[in-house]
Amino acid sequence: MDFVVGLPRTQRHQDAIWVIVDCLTKATHFLAIKTTSNAEQLAKLYIKEIVRLHGVPLSIVSDRDTKFASKFWQGFQYAMGTQLSQRSFSPTNRRSVRKNHPNFGRYVTGMRYGVHRKLGS
Repeated sequence: MDFVVGLPRTQRHQDAIWVIVDCLTKATHFLAIKTTSNAEQLAKLYIKEIVRLHGVPLSIVSDRDTKFASKFWQGFQYAMGTQLSQRSFSPTNRRSVRKNHPNFGRYVTGMRYGVHRKLGS
C-alpha cells in the first residue's frame, strides 16, 4: 500500500489516492481519500473496499512508519469485531506443547505438506 498526495481536491474534499496492490492476483485498487483520514478510518475503508473482494489479508506491506501500522491494525481489528491480543513467545510454552503431545512433530509435518500441496495446485 502507498499514498499519492498533493492532488487537487475533489467535490468530496478528497485530495489523495490510496494505492493498494494484491500481490497474489496483481489486482490494483485506487481509493480516493482525504489526507486528514486517520488509520482507523483507513482500516474501515480497507474492509469496505478490499476485504469484501479479496478476504482478510495474511500480511500487509507498507512503507509507512510503525506508528501508522500499529494504529491501522488496531482499527482493522476493531472494525472486524476482533480483539488484538499481543502475547510474547515463550520457548517454555513450545516445549510443554511438544512434551504433552509426543506426535506433535508429525502433525506439523503433515500440516505443512497439506498446505504446500494445496497452494501448489
